[in-house]
Amino acid sequence: MSATVFDLGVAACTAYANREGHLAVPVAHREAGIALNAWIRSRRREYRRGSMSVERRRIMEAIPHWSWETPTRNAIGNPTHPFKRGVRAVRTYVSAGGMLTDIPAAATVDDVNISRWVSRQRTQQRQALLSQKHLDALATIPGWGAGESSSDQRWNRGMQYLRGYANAHGDARVANREVAADGFLLGRFVSEARGAHRKGSLANGRVAELEALPGWEWTAKRGRPRVRVPQ
Repeated sequence: MSATVFDLGVAACTAYANREGHLAVPVAHREAGIALNAWIRSRRREYRRGSMSVERRRIMEAIPHWSWETPTRNAIGNPTHPFKRGVRAVRTYVSAGGMLTDIPAAATVDDVNISRWVSRQRTQQRQALLSQKHLDALATIPGWGAGESSSDQRWNRGMQYLRGYANAHGDARVANREVAADGFLLGRFVSEARGAHRKGSLANGRVAELEALPGWEWTAKRGRPRVRVPQ
């Protein structure tokens, strides 16, 4: 069964809270395709109106840093500081000769446990719960991609091409035989994603990532001519 909008919102909210250490989400921020600030405000309104079920209330209250009250700016300080501090700590660890493929459990830089921080970011990256801004920041860490599985690398590469296609054509309606300029089988990538979604095996974050693309459809359409995708 496909995840509901509520489920996707909870996953995005949890990912953001774990990464940033708070839930004071900037208005324009999108987490795994979810307009997270608006989603949080809607849940708080639902709670204040008394229309939220007991089950949903318990789920919301289990999210790290959740509060039914809107946090003030003074209470949270710099909203991007925890993630940026983690990136700086890992870069320092790597520059001192540390490897990201075999991190000692006790490795710590500037009070950041490197092993736990890297593991958390990789998990969220695999689940497609990181924004492009955070993916770009992680990519600045030397050797970051060395710990990715081949499946993760293929997904990230396919999404890069798919976003390029959507930017060039105005939508993500890719033909089954679409091929990128370097030979990447974009049409097959899209077909496999749709197949995984039908089986219920596509991660919630990846579902949201695809649905955030303009014109995305879970059913393939015929008629799109075959063209090369810009790299």
